[in-house]
Amino acid sequence: MDSHDQPASSRDIFAAQSEERFRAVAQSANDAIIAADSNGNITFWNQCACRMFGYHEDEALGRPLTIIIPERFREAHKAGLERMLRSGEAKLIGRTTELRGLHKSGEEIPVELSLAVWKVGNETCFSGILRDITERKHAEEQMRLHQDQLEDLVNTRTAEIQQINGRLAAEVDERRVAEVHIKKALREKEALLREIHHRVKNNLQIIISLLRIQRNGITDTHDQSIFTECENRVKSMALIHEKLYQSDDLSHVNFKSYVEDLIQDLYKSYSIDPRRVGLTTDIADVLIDLGAAISCGMIINEIVTNSLTYGFPDQRSGDIHVQLVPTEKDELLLEIRDNGVGIPEHVVPGNTKTLGLQIVSDLVAHKLCGRMELIRSGGATFRIWLRPAVEDDPA
Repeated sequence: MDSHDQPASSRDIFAAQSEERFRAVAQSANDAIIAADSNGNITFWNQCACRMFGYHEDEALGRPLTIIIPERFREAHKAGLERMLRSGEAKLIGRTTELRGLHKSGEEIPVELSLAVWKVGNETCFSGILRDITERKHAEEQMRLHQDQLEDLVNTRTAEIQQINGRLAAEVDERRVAEVHIKKALREKEALLREIHHRVKNNLQIIISLLRIQRNGITDTHDQSIFTECENRVKSMALIHEKLYQSDDLSHVNFKSYVEDLIQDLYKSYSIDPRRVGLTTDIADVLIDLGAAISCGMIINEIVTNSLTYGFPDQRSGDIHVQLVPTEKDELLLEIRDNGVGIPEHVVPGNTKTLGLQIVSDLVAHKLCGRMELIRSGGATFRIWLRPAVEDDPA
């Protein structure tokens, strides 16, 4: 049996129970719930409406809705009510709208309204759910205030930044002009340095030529060897200046290229057949400053010269190996070894009358702040730990 078949008394009881449940829910709601008839008179008023507008339920029921509408909006309210009754349409139905409510004390309240309309028989009724948004409006006002303050601050800072940018632009222009002058001066300095290296190299070449002429006028082989050694020492310095003259970097020497050319010149100077005395090199790609490069070059010149001169007598064959690698202690390890006859036990670098080894010892200790070890087994091995100013080759 459906509800239409129930006795009238049962339907009445069911309707009364439904209304009672609705009232219980509505009275406990956190928003104001107000209902009105087609004349605009209040028919329902929950507890939250009492708190929001200051009217008790018995004060509000039966009175017109205009008691909670500010006077300046009442005419618009009446016109909207008449239009809704006439056409059945209302602008506020189906959406949430912000309005101004009126408290019993006369104070206006910002509210948020959701409106619904229904019919009871032939009569049109409507209800609204109203939420007090005073706190939200206060928060929005504070936010607008802060936003205005922030905008003022941003405008002030923007003006300051624009002034600073203007000053910086002027400074940049000044620096750009200064940079042009500096670059010009650097180019002139670079050209001068390149010319200096070229002239130093030419002057050293003149000294080499004079030594060679002097050597050719000597018949004693011992004296000739002295001039040859002096000539090679000057060559090692001249080669440095030649490399710098040809380089884009006038303050550092590409040591790998320099060492390879230096040793090749020594082989030619002493007429050594590389098939008899082989040569291997393992030189790291490092850039060494001028002073350290000259010292390292002279050390290599002296030790390799010693190997070529004394290490392989009577056309003895063998090998020379030159290695320069960085260590984990920010040092360079220079190792020059041969498998020739070796160095006699009584010859001690740093305490010998041999000029070449004395030069090596002095350069290691005083110019490069390094240390040296001589290993005599299987020929002669010089291990030298150096601390020159070096940089990795960017190439």
